[in-house]
Amino acid sequence: MGFLCTGLLVSPLWGGGAALAQEREQTDTVTTAEASELTRGFLKDETVAVKPLVGAIAFDDVDGNTARMAYGLEIDWNAAPLFGEMMEKDMFFGPTVGFIYSHLGAPTSDFIGRNPDNEALGQAGSNMAVIPTNLKVGYNVAEAVRLSAHGGGNIIYRSVANSINLGDDSTGSDSLWKYYPNAGADIEFGLGQNAALSLRPDWTFAPNDDLFMGTVALAIGLG
Repeated sequence: MGFLCTGLLVSPLWGGGAALAQEREQTDTVTTAEASELTRGFLKDETVAVKPLVGAIAFDDVDGNTARMAYGLEIDWNAAPLFGEMMEKDMFFGPTVGFIYSHLGAPTSDFIGRNPDNEALGQAGSNMAVIPTNLKVGYNVAEAVRLSAHGGGNIIYRSVANSINLGDDSTGSDSLWKYYPNAGADIEFGLGQNAALSLRPDWTFAPNDDLFMGTVALAIGLG
């Protein structure tokens, strides 16, 4: 009789405990799923991003290899969601445009285009602008890491054409706009829901000497 009473008392407790454990497990599962959705990160949800950037350009001038500081702004548009859910989650596919400026100064100027040697004091200082017109294709290799390649062309303006030795047209002293093919990479690290850090090496291919540009940017999501 005692065993029967004990069984009757324990049975509801056991059943209630099992139900409570099952409910808690379901709650944990839902919470985990919701947390995963909330922490997807900027790189998986990016549509349009504005990217203030700073970096350096390396090129050949009349004195040989040199480098100058560059800064500007780029805009990325991820059109992958237009092609379905699979691309929306893990792929980046879309255009990159922007405007990058560098004050070159005289041939012997320092990194920011100032303080030339005495021999170059009489030479005109030069400015350069780069307008990227690229297609970018990338893949999220991790929740907060994306590797991409980009290519297309860079429109390059030089206020003094011979300030950079890019081709036969670089011999004049007039200003010059010219379109050159380019290619490069984008290495991006998510910084939460609305931002990412982007490293962008880029090569512009010219008839004479190529131009290299390396920049670091803070990508800010607009949608």
